Amino acid sequence: MMKPDRDRLRVADIAAQFGVSVEELIAIYPGITILLNDGLEYTRLEDQEAQKIIQEIEAGVRQSGGAKPVLTVEQAYDQDWSRRRGLLEATGNLAYTSLRDTEIMRDPGGTRILRLNGQYVLADVRFESRWFAIFREWVARSYLQGFHTIVEFGAGGGENLAAISSLFPDKHFVGLDRSPASGSMVSLLGKLLQRDIVGGCCDMKEPTAAPVLLDGHTAVLTVNALEQVGKDWKPFVDYLLSRKPGVVVNIEPIIEWYEPDSPFDAAAIYQHRASGYLEGYAQRIQELHERGEVAIIKAKRTYMGTRGQDSYGLLVWRCGPDA
Repeated sequence: MMKPDRDRLRVADIAAQFGVSVEELIAIYPGITILLNDGLEYTRLEDQEAQKIIQEIEAGVRQSGGAKPVLTVEQAYDQDWSRRRGLLEATGNLAYTSLRDTEIMRDPGGTRILRLNGQYVLADVRFESRWFAIFREWVARSYLQGFHTIVEFGAGGGENLAAISSLFPDKHFVGLDRSPASGSMVSLLGKLLQRDIVGGCCDMKEPTAAPVLLDGHTAVLTVNALEQVGKDWKPFVDYLLSRKPGVVVNIEPIIEWYEPDSPFDAAAIYQHRASGYLEGYAQRIQELHERGEVAIIKAKRTYMGTRGQDSYGLLVWRCGPDA
């Protein structure tokens, strides 16, 4: 049997994932052609291998019994960020702010199975991190640069704020998370980088206690954070509607954007629901848009994610009707 040929993502592929033309992408991100020369190669898995992965995902969900108890997850989450904060303080290594980068540190020569453009692929362990760095910079340049303050809810170790603050060093950044250790780590990151980055505590299920003022000069960001609230997103939406930030940028797995009739997507839906991830949020924002209470600026499935799900759906919106 012939070994499958390797392929790579090109500028046109990235533009299609982001939902823009090649010309629009290069205008916003002139350096992308250079970045794509490094590390975005992959091998498409054959249909038989893909079917095996789908079966493994379904079997894994059945064996795990679905989502873990929230308390256990939250305790483990806080302990992990506490450990990472200590490592960041001791070493100054920013990789400890990122779950993806620490995985690379553990196995720098490894490979991973990913979801890419409607198929399973095998890629270098750095592929997802490099793709996301490109995506995050494009998102920041497209939707965040016009605001004085950028507030990330579910900021984790501050990985995204560190990257975006390097693009806009004169802005004020706030990283909020339900974990006290995470908030402390974000503040430490600001000191290490000597940038205006501060951390704090906020549970998105009870956001009114957030130690931050949102207004029209503020951009709100979530990255794989709303996924953790499951179906309990209403308090967060109500909070945003009442505070009216200038823009809301969500980078999340969006279950409503899958195609249930596709076995490839059906496996992701199965995994998503078993994990208790975000559901109903995108539909609610769409309803509010149709009623004129919010304006959707961008809604795009990027067709990129981990083995189990598309991780980087992009939903950008603001309070108020279309201008």
